[in-house]
Amino acid sequence: MVFESNQMHGVSLYDWKHYISYFNLYNKVTLRKLNYIRKAEAQANLLAFMKKNLGKKYEISAYKLLKLESDFNW
Repeated sequence: MVFESNQMHGVSLYDWKHYISYFNLYNKVTLRKLNYIRKAEAQANLLAFMKKNLGKKYEISAYKLLKLESDFNW
């Protein structure tokens, strides 16, 4: 499954085969494997996060990027 967000469709969940056939307009796709301990609580939290965000509009702005906290010390 692919949990993805873009400007056209917002936050969506796709089957991998559907995703690669439908979104063939990308020159490059970067994948990031989600590594976590599969405990019942972690799976419930992940599912709750996905349900909460599915269908939301994609929104990003310079303000949102700048207000994020970072562990990196400049």
